[in-house]
Amino acid sequence: MNIYKPDILLIKTDNYDPYFNMALDEYFLTLTENNKINGSLRLYKWKPTAISIGLFFNIKHLNENNIHKDKIIVVRRITGGKALLHKNDLTYSIILKKGIYNLYNKKDYYYFIGNILKNALYNLGIESTINTKVKNKISSPDCFNTVSQYELSTIYGKKLIGSAQKIEKNSMLQHGSFLFNYNPDQIQKYLNSNIDSKLIDNKYNNDLTLKLNHQDYFKDAFEKSFNLIEYKLTDKDLKIINKLIKKKYSNDEWTFKKQL
Repeated sequence: MNIYKPDILLIKTDNYDPYFNMALDEYFLTLTENNKINGSLRLYKWKPTAISIGLFFNIKHLNENNIHKDKIIVVRRITGGKALLHKNDLTYSIILKKGIYNLYNKKDYYYFIGNILKNALYNLGIESTINTKVKNKISSPDCFNTVSQYELSTIYGKKLIGSAQKIEKNSMLQHGSFLFNYNPDQIQKYLNSNIDSKLIDNKYNNDLTLKLNHQDYFKDAFEKSFNLIEYKLTDKDLKIINKLIKKKYSNDEWTFKKQL
């Protein structure tokens, strides 16, 4: 028996800079919001190393002296959340039109995507759970030093994948990162915080670096729910994305606003 799976685009990209990565997410969210496509999936990495910060992140938490000294790019996301150092991580971005699989609200969306990610981790040999707690006691600007509601963690409560959302009238974006071969203390250099990152589980780092095709595990997990149509960016796409980069993501007025 054939099971219906919605068509979404699988965006094939190389390792782009942080401005491009965030502009691309917004571009495909807009296409979905305007009913041009059902949605999209992208699995990508960052080059060069960068720090992404949430929409409402206060830049007082950034150590701008060390950031400038080490020439680290900072980019502000359109989703919420805290600061994340993108160095050794795999980022996923899933955009869907509301109503697909009867998904309309934040909770249902998080659980649906969370279970897909959970299956991907399981196939990588990692047991995980979806956190149901509303609050956590640790207050830190470091994304991976707190486990938010609906995020994936180990059975011992250590964060595995950090995720954030942007919900529009007709569409939803969720993206997040899975860290591997990662030193959790590295980001502390770029934050005005004395709190050490204690919630990252490094148990799997060595094993995961040996799985060169770890990206395929995530793709395969999403493919069980969606018909993934490979899509290569066109010149028209790139033109619009580059305009968005210039106007917004590479603009300090957007990135380093005191408050939004």
